[in-house]
Amino acid sequence: MSNKYENKINEHYAKQNLFDSILTSIKEAGFDPDNLTRDNLSSFEEFHIGGRDATRLLADFVQLKKSSKVLDIGCGIGGPARTLADEYDCFVTGVDITTEFIKTAKQLTKLVRLDNKTKFQVENATELSFESNSFDVVWMQHVNMNIKEKDKLFSEIYRVLKPSGQLFFYEVLKLNDNPLTFPVLWAGTQELSHLINEESYRKKLEKVSLVEVQWEDRTLFAIEWFEKLSAQKHRDESPQSNLSHVGNKNISQKAANVLRNLKDQKICVVQAAYSKSP
Repeated sequence: MSNKYENKINEHYAKQNLFDSILTSIKEAGFDPDNLTRDNLSSFEEFHIGGRDATRLLADFVQLKKSSKVLDIGCGIGGPARTLADEYDCFVTGVDITTEFIKTAKQLTKLVRLDNKTKFQVENATELSFESNSFDVVWMQHVNMNIKEKDKLFSEIYRVLKPSGQLFFYEVLKLNDNPLTFPVLWAGTQELSHLINEESYRKKLEKVSLVEVQWEDRTLFAIEWFEKLSAQKHRDESPQSNLSHVGNKNISQKAANVLRNLKDQKICVVQAAYSKSP
């Protein structure tokens, strides 16, 4: 992944002074930053399809073990890492290529007093700095769509997993070659979108000796979640602190286009578990 491409990813996702913007939103919603809870962050901190519910569903689906040492690739502002640390008693290292996300993840995690069970750092997922055989679990939620070099990504995941370690993911994949409707949450144009289909994804995982354990389609869940959000918006029930405080711009349009692509059967959403051969 070139520096030029990394900069484009940062431009797409990053919102300048993100933590300050979130903190203002938290105060406007009536929450005390000095006595903040994870529930106060729940409406915006996990900006994959399904939010915190999707993280819990994946953790339960794969029967995530307590005290696992987890690498969360594409951690965003740290929402899933905090969920896994707090609710599943894991120690989580979150990595993301977007510098502003990592800065914000550290600050939010300190506010909810989970910095003793998490750490965050800027990393390129195709060139991880960690030693081999370091993690029990690699965790990914909506990451692959921005990574063209998937062979390098999966090779790195295999390398940093301990023997018999597991990869758990919740991802958007292509269903066919029909062009997507842009912009979407992960890309303004085709330039930043690198989705592949299920067959290709599985073959790439198999190529690096990651073995499929479970695979489940979650497309209906994704559609229902977007439709629920749309209904809340029309009833003016959306919480004051929401994804618009995290995303760069045009969040409503991007979300609507993701729903459209799902309904047009251009993309699907899946969750799965893979194991590293011992």
